Amino acid sequence: ISLIAFGFFGPFLVLFILNICLVPSRRETLRENFFGDALLEELLSGQHIYEHFDSYGEHNKSKGTIVFLSGVGAPRIVSLIHTDQLSLEYRTLAIDLPGSGSLAAVSYSLQRCERVLSEVFDRVLGPNRSNIKILLCAYGGASDAAMYFVEKNPNRISGLVLYGPTVDDKSTLNPCSYFCSCHNFFLGFYRMNWFCYLKNLIVLRYIRHSNIPEDVKDILVPNLEFNMSTIPVWNREVYGVDLVGQLNSYNKPLLLVTNKESKFINRVLESISNPTIRGLSHIGDAFVPYREWERCNGYIIGFARTLQSLPVEPRNRSASLASQEEGSSQGLHPKVKRPYRGLD
Repeated sequence: ISLIAFGFFGPFLVLFILNICLVPSRRETLRENFFGDALLEELLSGQHIYEHFDSYGEHNKSKGTIVFLSGVGAPRIVSLIHTDQLSLEYRTLAIDLPGSGSLAAVSYSLQRCERVLSEVFDRVLGPNRSNIKILLCAYGGASDAAMYFVEKNPNRISGLVLYGPTVDDKSTLNPCSYFCSCHNFFLGFYRMNWFCYLKNLIVLRYIRHSNIPEDVKDILVPNLEFNMSTIPVWNREVYGVDLVGQLNSYNKPLLLVTNKESKFINRVLESISNPTIRGLSHIGDAFVPYREWERCNGYIIGFARTLQSLPVEPRNRSASLASQEEGSSQGLHPKVKRPYRGLD
């Protein structure tokens, strides 16, 4: 019986120990941070910054700007499912975060994410950015970077959209749960190049055999290189950080699109006054599935139209967007009897 038990659990124990041994030491982390900061400064200097974001619909910039952040490790081209449609009405930006796309060589951190967003906003929006309404949309794990940016720069955006299955609350400090959970056990595989390569092949194979239009596949498939190795770095960076709790001071409209069973919704309801919540079924880990594109875009553009009708100067927190369980994009507009005193 002991031999059978060891034969079954032995490989898992060995892999678990291997995952622990692969965790970088404090010295390695400091070294990685030093070179990560230096490399990021070099990439964001001069004209290089234009290689790290895509801008569409410049002729619509007077209506506002919608910024998209792909999930952790995902290149900005994933946001094409949104920018291709929404740029017909608004200016849209798709930005690579550290650890993904053109910035894959830069190690991930919340501070570097804020640095990239601030630099892009300064470069694209110019000196008159205070008069431009910005809607920041973050998918999956990128929601952590978005919440961190909002907490540090509360007056730079007019609204926030968090969507995806991995929108989560990682503030609970439970070392046993962190090191012994199945999630973190398999998360350790993302440190291994062969596993990242295999995962990329699976994702690309799924895209090739999905019902996505062929012209979209021709754009996506050659350019999709998911940097899975940044996922454990991101998980370690945000573990124990109460980003949701820091949203207590956030007094602007928030749209949350995720699975209805998400525990994150309850934390948001505790921190934010009356957010707008939408359910999105069958939402994918790497990107929004093709069958949900139109629905998700409808939620975002309806939310953006609501922001467009709000005054520029913030007034009170209690008049944020009305929370609704389901509905079309038209249903996002709050129904009020007196003039809407929404927030910037």
